[in-house]
Amino acid sequence: MALAKTVGSVYPEAERPFLASWRQHIGFFVNYTLGKATKNDKQVAKAKADLDAYRTSFGQLINSVIPELPADAVAEELIPHVDTLYAAIDASVARQAGLPDQAQQGRRAHADDRRNPDQRHRRQQEDRVVVLRTPNSAGRATHTRPADPCHLTCR
Repeated sequence: MALAKTVGSVYPEAERPFLASWRQHIGFFVNYTLGKATKNDKQVAKAKADLDAYRTSFGQLINSVIPELPADAVAEELIPHVDTLYAAIDASVARQAGLPDQAQQGRRAHADDRRNPDQRHRRQQEDRVVVLRTPNSAGRATHTRPADPCHLTCR
């Protein structure tokens, strides 16, 4: 809903249709996932057809709000989005690409974090802070500091 509100803040007439379209396409991905998980080829084919039609209708929706964006071009730009989610769903359902090992590592880290709150805090800090290293003449880091977001983006 926040995404629809953001769209609506710029294009008020598009907020409701965008939200309806967004919710509909989520349902199509759910149907695709269920079809894959239950090996129901008809459900998978229907979900793919629905998502293909969604790309067309979404392109038309965006074109109705921003006429400079051709509907077919918008629909074309959604192909990588759809294909990426198909691949992720397929890998998850098939337990391919090392996903079980990654999931197990994540569960282990979570269990470790519960036992050791200091380690959890350190991991959270490491995840949030980008460290800049200033090399000396020998190429070694002389100091580190948390990156200032403006320093990274405002130059």
